[in-house]
Amino acid sequence: GPQSVPARTYASLQVTHCTMAPSDDMDLDAMLKELGQFGKFQTVYFTMLLFPVLLCGFQSTEYIFTTMNIPHRCRIPECEGTTGDASFSTPWLTHAVPLNKDHEPENCLRYRPLSNHTVGLNTSCPADLFNLNVTQECQEWVFAESARSIAHDFNIMCPKDFWKLTILGSFSVMTSFVGLPLVGLISDRLGRKTVMVYGAVLICCVGIIRSFAVNYEMLASLEILNGLVTGTVYGPAFLLGLETLSPSKRLLGSMLVNVYFAMGEVVMGCYMWIVQDWRILLRFFYIPMLAVVALHWLLPESVRWLYTRGRYDDIEIIFNKIAKINKTENSLQNVLTDLRTPKPIDKNQVGKGEAQEPVKSLRLTAVFKSRIIMWRLFVCALCWVASIFTYYGISQNATYLSGGNRYATFLLVSLVEVPAYIASLWIPDWSFLGRRGTNAWSFFVAGVSCLALMFVSSAPDYQWLSLILFLVAKFASTMTITVIYLYTAEVFPTEVRHSLLSTCSMFGRIGSILSQQIRLVELYVNPNLVFGVVSLIGGVLALTCPETLGTKLPDTILEAEAIGRDVSQPTAEKQPQ
Repeated sequence: GPQSVPARTYASLQVTHCTMAPSDDMDLDAMLKELGQFGKFQTVYFTMLLFPVLLCGFQSTEYIFTTMNIPHRCRIPECEGTTGDASFSTPWLTHAVPLNKDHEPENCLRYRPLSNHTVGLNTSCPADLFNLNVTQECQEWVFAESARSIAHDFNIMCPKDFWKLTILGSFSVMTSFVGLPLVGLISDRLGRKTVMVYGAVLICCVGIIRSFAVNYEMLASLEILNGLVTGTVYGPAFLLGLETLSPSKRLLGSMLVNVYFAMGEVVMGCYMWIVQDWRILLRFFYIPMLAVVALHWLLPESVRWLYTRGRYDDIEIIFNKIAKINKTENSLQNVLTDLRTPKPIDKNQVGKGEAQEPVKSLRLTAVFKSRIIMWRLFVCALCWVASIFTYYGISQNATYLSGGNRYATFLLVSLVEVPAYIASLWIPDWSFLGRRGTNAWSFFVAGVSCLALMFVSSAPDYQWLSLILFLVAKFASTMTITVIYLYTAEVFPTEVRHSLLSTCSMFGRIGSILSQQIRLVELYVNPNLVFGVVSLIGGVLALTCPETLGTKLPDTILEAEAIGRDVSQPTAEKQPQ
């Protein structure tokens, strides 16, 4: 586990279970339903969540363009001079620059000139100016596109240095291994909203400073810092949305948060298409995004989180607001009476702030003692790795699709997420598929599409087919991410939900690290083969977990363990209280 916790007896868990158990008359889900399921209040609430989630979509994919390797070749002073514009493709190119195995000009090698005194504009550039048996490295380059990335500013032009580009994104992901479990614990302790708002402000500040980096070392250090705060927004925003809704509207909430994320990617692609410079891109986005701090005053905290902390006064204020905005005041009195119905020993155990902390440690210990929850954690973590590896790998690979406009391709691959998120609103609710079947089949479709890409991506005549397969693979891998997020939130109890969601998300980052390194190994293995096989493994793993369709969001570990068992079993277990 990500954190060690003091051992406590399993019997004490029964006390927590009683403590956290809602009143028999009406539980929190029912109260939320009474006050209006997705009325005006929830609409405004989700509109406010747009901005922090947009930030996540942008931040998670900006590396694709800030670290992109624009096709380039050596500048040939003998034929193009040392200044001014030069055309990337010229008729004489093969006389001056060797080609690689893909018949593209080498990035850093040129043929040695026979004489040093021929600098000038010999536009015909005959082969007899060069020794075609001897190559040498060069210091000046000609680029196929006008865009500027980190590679230009920090002179990362030769294949031996390309690892510096792929490792930048990985620095950020590696430090998120430390950040994510901490975010989970802090968010379960201080509340979802606090962590989300201040995390978003930190991300913006780091992004703005990164745009002024003066050397590679400074940039790498800031990427490491970026990783520590990177998980502070999406997880809390997702839970804020999910925990404010009754069960029947949870999928809709999940879909909206995910569509916002795709919009963040689209905004990023459009910005880069317009500004064509990585420094301006970062400033253009992160400076206006600082306004997200206003949510500290505008957005109410998660009702479910307040409920498990026993903060009924705060809940009453929010319930009054919901009833007023949704025009459900006639149900308000019943709900408030139920909220105040005494729960077993809630005065002793459920306090505010500090008093809750011993119970928290006990809950995490109970997770490690529960074989059922630990197995789920293991499978969910591996599914996250497979899902995120394929998802980010496909996005990144799309910008290198031969012959197309990299921005247009990226926008299409980002936009195809929106129908995938909308489809994820209904498909996981189909009784013959459920959450588990949707997850598995999405993995299988993504896997088969990636394997098919191996055979068509190299054929120029089938570029349209490559694009279609890319879109199908991205559609399916987007479905896996949506459903695995929802499934993880539904299969673990409220008491430790964010801690375990963050742990799975932390493992998912391994997929993100590996997907960024795939460009370094493509000389030896086709990336699509790797994405395909990993997806198929994810599909098989997804079939080993219980179905959560139609189950109540579990508040305690016992309720979570009961998912997937006979309905009669869990009820019998809870009778003694």
